[in-house]
Amino acid sequence: MTAAAAASAVAPSPKAIAEAINLTRSDLPGFTASPSSSSSNDPTSARLRRCDAGLVANHPGEVDASSPDFSHSMNLTFEYVSSQVSIERSRSLVTGDLALARSSRVLSCLASALDGDTVASGGHTVHIIDVRASRAPFSLAASDAAFDIRVQFAYDPPGPAFPFYMDIRGFAVGRDELSLMTIASLQPFPPIEAHQLARLMLGRAVARPH
Repeated sequence: MTAAAAASAVAPSPKAIAEAINLTRSDLPGFTASPSSSSSNDPTSARLRRCDAGLVANHPGEVDASSPDFSHSMNLTFEYVSSQVSIERSRSLVTGDLALARSSRVLSCLASALDGDTVASGGHTVHIIDVRASRAPFSLAASDAAFDIRVQFAYDPPGPAFPFYMDIRGFAVGRDELSLMTIASLQPFPPIEAHQLARLMLGRAVARPH
């Protein structure tokens, strides 16, 4: 067996690399893990995936992997975290996806996908209201590029329509497109914690050249 063949025989697959970069249960102590909802077929998830096509386009030959959904709640506070990794065939595809993610169309798509939708919560059917999408500051050392899209919304009725904040942080290194989604009630997910999670994912990507 040649040296190249031996290296190929032991090299992890792109799918295994993508899965190894994603967040795991041990990264979020105190959170409850559940199967990823990234492939859910409910109408809201389908509309959000169409917006994701503006954030990260699907290309032939790309490899995708998602983390479980992680959540934590206490009284009125709620926090949710998930991650996703896509490995593209070339850096030029990543560059094009980043350009799409910076377009204003993505903001309007996310807002329209959520505004007025209904979801089940605590045995009630509630409406999503007051949806606003905007850019939030985010940078990540050692990444090729990074962005943060923040969507603020509320549920009504029943009870007070207190705010929720969904942040979609995207960042890239080489052929890897990484994203971290957080949702929190009352105030945005702690930015220091979000930055630590993003750095953790980025470190795993850099440590696995491919």
